[in-house]
Amino acid sequence: ASALDLVGEREFEVLLVDGRLGETALLQILRHLQAWNDPTPVVLLAGPDELDLAARGMREGASDLLLRGSVDADSLSRALRYAAGVRRAAVRATSVP
Repeated sequence: ASALDLVGEREFEVLLVDGRLGETALLQILRHLQAWNDPTPVVLLAGPDELDLAARGMREGASDLLLRGSVDADSLSRALRYAAGVRRAAVRATSVP
């Protein structure tokens, strides 16, 4: 619930959500963003034992998936920068008259 409270209170460039939060929390965040037409992208971090959750998260709207154990600082930074860039482009596209 605290993650949803934060999403509702502030604007974020991108959200990094760890699959260890569980399916319920992940789906609540994704559905909240969709319901409010919020362009904030969600990058999902999942481990090998969370591949079903990762697949469900991607189907439900996560923008990218990073596999825990194979992520380094460069790949994390690149994924977050890309997702934030997509968000900025989406915001610009909706604000053009």
